Amino acid sequence: MNNKTELARKLRQNQTDAEHKLWQALRNRQVLGFKFRRQYVIDGYIADFACVEAKLIIELDGGQHLEQQAYDKQRTHALEQYGFTVLRFWNDTVLQHIADVLGVVYRFLEGAPSPQPSPFNRERGASLMQSEDVKVVLGLGCDRGTPAKSIETAIMHALQSVGLSTDDVLATASIDKKADEIGLLSVCKQFGWDCTWYAAEQLKEVDVPNPSEVVMKYVGTPSVGEAAAILRAGGSQDDLVVEKYKYRGEDGKNATVSICKVKTSPFDRRG
Repeated sequence: MNNKTELARKLRQNQTDAEHKLWQALRNRQVLGFKFRRQYVIDGYIADFACVEAKLIIELDGGQHLEQQAYDKQRTHALEQYGFTVLRFWNDTVLQHIADVLGVVYRFLEGAPSPQPSPFNRERGASLMQSEDVKVVLGLGCDRGTPAKSIETAIMHALQSVGLSTDDVLATASIDKKADEIGLLSVCKQFGWDCTWYAAEQLKEVDVPNPSEVVMKYVGTPSVGEAAAILRAGGSQDDLVVEKYKYRGEDGKNATVSICKVKTSPFDRRG
């Protein structure tokens, strides 16, 4: 391991508060499906955050930036030689106005080429598309008050990542605690999807690839979307085409989508 790689690893382990807050918003392809990396080494420089797909680097500046402006200018120029656009934000701006920061990032990424699906999704998606009558179930989760637009965007990105469309969706499923979510209900109504609501006790019995202690603490089951999709599709975790796609809207609200191939279908499209 070279010195820069070792330093990058240490920096990831010792994030500043601003870096931690921004990383929580960028990680797991939450922003329009683009993958970001922390402390990414490029030509001897360590970028705070980098999206190679969109050729975007995000740098956070603290008080020391005023004392090293010449170095930062040289650094930015060097990174731009590799085709990257560099966006810089003050730490205080990230901590106090994260929505504004994400708005700038969103506007840049909206003009970038669509991200390629992950190898996991490409492999399973290609296999899935070999069948002309393929149907899937969407397992949905969201924060309280997540608008329909954010939920719909999350669904579209998740489906597109494996070459599917809304026509391939048989039904949706979620936890009964979300049965009154206006945004979620609105999206299901818009596309004519029936949604099955499961109790936490039912969901917690399902084996999933990504159980969460945090989810367990707040809703009584280690998984919502993955478990609900598996239950409704009559399959297992091996039938998940997309395990857990996360998306954060411009208002900071989160939506998650899991996609499971239908194994048994004792119900029609409307359930």
